Formats: sequence, C-alpha cells, structure tokens
Amino acid sequence: MQEKPESKSQLASFQYLVEQPSYAHEWPYWIFDDVPKGTKRGNLVIKNGPEQFVEDVRNSEEEFHLDVQGFTFKENSFSEPIEWNRREDIEQKYIPSVKALLKDVLGEDIVYCESICYRLRDGASGQVLREDEQYQPTMTYISPAFQLHVDYSALEAFKRMQNVFGEQADELVAKHRLRLINVWRPLVDVVEDLPLAICDARHANPEDLIEVAFIDGGIARYNYMGRYSDNYRFCYLSNMHRDEVCILKNFDSRDGVAKRAPHCSFKSKFASPKSSTRQSVEVRLLVLSNPA
Repeated sequence: MQEKPESKSQLASFQYLVEQPSYAHEWPYWIFDDVPKGTKRGNLVIKNGPEQFVEDVRNSEEEFHLDVQGFTFKENSFSEPIEWNRREDIEQKYIPSVKALLKDVLGEDIVYCESICYRLRDGASGQVLREDEQYQPTMTYISPAFQLHVDYSALEAFKRMQNVFGEQADELVAKHRLRLINVWRPLVDVVEDLPLAICDARHANPEDLIEVAFIDGGIARYNYMGRYSDNYRFCYLSNMHRDEVCILKNFDSRDGVAKRAPHCSFKSKFASPKSSTRQSVEVRLLVLSNPA
C-alpha cells in the first residue's frame, strides 16, 4: 500500500488592508499615474496579519468544488510546446486549451467563454501590476500578490461585461448566469515557495472584503482587498506541478452558491533553499451560461 505524503499544512502570515477612518467619506484607492506634487497617491494601508493556519489539501483535492468552496483543482496536461514569452503561443495555443478545460469542468449550457485577461508571474520580479491600456494583457512577469484579494468586485464584473458586449450587456446579464473565473497554473516543475493560498468562500464574509479602486492611465478598475479576520479558512495544494491547475471564482451572479474565493501568495516554511523560483500563468475568463 502506497504511503500518503506527509501533510505540509502550516502557519503563515498574510497581508491585509487596514481599514481607515477616511473610508467613511472617500473610496479606498491607489493611483499608479503621475500625480501633482503634494497630492496623495492613495489611502491604502497594508500590514501583515498574525500567523494563520493554512491547510494542505493534497490528496483531498476532490472535496473542493467551485459552487461550494469557490475553487477546485484539476489535472490538466498539455503536450504542445509553448513559449511563455510569446504572446502568440499563449493566445493561440494555451488559452484555447484553458477554455476547453473550463467548459468541461462547468459542464453546463455555456453560451460564452472567453479570456478577458492573462497574467504571468515570477517570484523574483519586483514589478507590480500596471495596465497601460484598458483591459489589455501584459507580457511582463509581475510579482505574486501577497495581499488577500479578489481580482474583480461586482462593479468591475459588470464593467467587464459592458466592455465586451456594450449596450447588450444588461440584457445578457438579465438572461444568463455571469461568472468571472481564474485558471492558475505553475510554470515550474514543482512550486515549493510562494504557493497560492485560497480562502474557502464559506468563511469569507462580504463585510471583510473592501472594494478598492486602482487608477492607471486615467482608468479605474475595482477589486476587493481583504481586511484581517480570524474567520478565514485557508487552503493550498502543496507541491503543485505544471500539469495541475487551480480554478477559482472572482464573481458569480447566481445566488445560493459560492460567490468568490479570496486568494494570495505566501512564503512557505517547507520550501527548500534550492527550490525553483515560482513562475505561474493565470487566465481570467468571462463565462455566460443559460440558467439551469
């Protein structure tokens, strides 16, 4: 009988947004653009929280579902070689395979499933996210995000719908289920350090998620940033490899199911000194399906 690998559950510290008194009368925000001298760039205060338990769910992956916890893990290998520094390879080879995987996982009457963005991340990068053009993907490897967050707020979800469908957006949302879903994959053989931690949606209270505006190129995009709560239940899949993906929700218009799964990276206590620098790719997709 094959022995089960030792669990790598651990305590880890995450970064949180500290709510400020000013949020009572001004939106939490950060401006990437140049600002006039003497003008505040933003009002965000980020601090490390106390250590919290992160459960290693290796060998129990099948217990996690998009509509329950807000995320799931799947085996997903691909044989076609991909140059991750080539936009054409990502858009013509990889993204079609992600769309096919997601349609298979959802198993519903999908009427629209398209990538709206993708991100390449590198644990050694100091580059933060910039969006020089509205809603365009970037080929720059950016740093993993260490702040607990959700990539799209409800407001941003509907903005993305309008960006794609224009005047038809409201009518389509009224008739269909709208979801914004991430598909996250390692680009190294094994992820030891800076793995992805995901919060069980059932333990992420909406009042602990603060809507934040990021302004770049004169365009505001909105996400949620988490403030500290001891109610969070964090999970991660230890030693994720390039043939595994994490699929997680950012938004779901259906009631009675998991709406979103806050997530971030963290420094693992089990990483070996010679572990590969984490690299990963995430594809964000807008999905419309007919109601059940």
